Amino acid sequence: MDDKVNTLKELEKASIDLILKEPFFGHLSSSILKNINHTIDSVIINSMSYQAGIEVNPFYWANLNKVQQTGLIKHQLLHLIFKHPFIKSQFTHAHIFDMAADLVVNQYLNKEQLADDAILLEKYPAFKKLERNKGVRYYYEKILEISKKKENELPSPSNDNLQQHQNWAESFHHSSLDKKIIEQQIEQTISKVAKRNAAHIASSEEGFLWRHLKQYLKQKDEQLDWRRLLRIYLHTGKTTQIKNTIRRPSKRYGTTPGIQIKNKQKILLALDTSASITNKELATFIKEIQKIKKQGSEVLVVECDAQIQRTYLLNNEKIKFLKGSGGTNFNPVIQFANEEYQPDILIYFTDGMSAQKNINSKVKILWCITQDGINNNDQQWHDLKGRKLKLNSH
Repeated sequence: MDDKVNTLKELEKASIDLILKEPFFGHLSSSILKNINHTIDSVIINSMSYQAGIEVNPFYWANLNKVQQTGLIKHQLLHLIFKHPFIKSQFTHAHIFDMAADLVVNQYLNKEQLADDAILLEKYPAFKKLERNKGVRYYYEKILEISKKKENELPSPSNDNLQQHQNWAESFHHSSLDKKIIEQQIEQTISKVAKRNAAHIASSEEGFLWRHLKQYLKQKDEQLDWRRLLRIYLHTGKTTQIKNTIRRPSKRYGTTPGIQIKNKQKILLALDTSASITNKELATFIKEIQKIKKQGSEVLVVECDAQIQRTYLLNNEKIKFLKGSGGTNFNPVIQFANEEYQPDILIYFTDGMSAQKNINSKVKILWCITQDGINNNDQQWHDLKGRKLKLNSH
């Protein structure tokens, strides 16, 4: 436990050092989730709570000097800026992509910040004729050509730096919808930090990186539309029902009864009646749920504070929402979902504040956190198991 706490503190100090020397990367580092992982060899970029974050092995971290530690963080941040973890699956040869990705990012680090076995253009004779300040696709295609010539020596797949990329395909191999959400969230973070540090970026960064960051500066300064994300999440929870019917012969086979295929979804919608939820928030949220229901979903509403107060099927009438006076406990709803209703997905509309430790859920949970509720930098946010969606004001 001590090495975990100490390493997290050192990661925070490294972010502060970066802020003083390279403000953009320092502020970006402070905005990214970090975790300690004893099961990895060095460092990886991973998806944590449907966000991209950095995980480090505390023993590997301790063997680096201070300059290498800041370089390690900057190296990972550059991979995120260039979206390397998200696009790796588009390339056939993973090992070649890993080399190309490191050739891109290592050009923006000082040699003192790099590990001894870092992949550099000037280190390998086969790379010396390659142009600088290019993107990953350029280096991928060039290395692919070089690899066909057996006499050229290339970095080994066992290179420690390349091993840091091994989890990307698995960690970011979500459904295309989930992957897009994670990618949008990191884009939003980079865009906000870039705009706060626009003057520094303009004065200190050049070439391909600067051109790339300019795209983030052009992005609209707005939050992700939670309504769209809600529809995306619920789309993944649909199940297919096959039904025989005597009314309609099969058009394909001419047999009776025919086969009717329906998309069906059971949604358990939990409303935290003890939460600080405004009537406007509730009305907007229910309006979106009503749209989902019109697509053929069955929605059972459960009102709960410290215990379940009432349950009813959602219909076209407005919900008469009465706030409870008790505390907050998510477990009664989770238990109801596990043992009785067994929905395809549980949506919990709440501010996320509860002192109770949650039991394990057997169904997917989507936590819809109110605007004034917990945030992704709160411990309570990370304690909630399942997907989390922050309801912004847009």
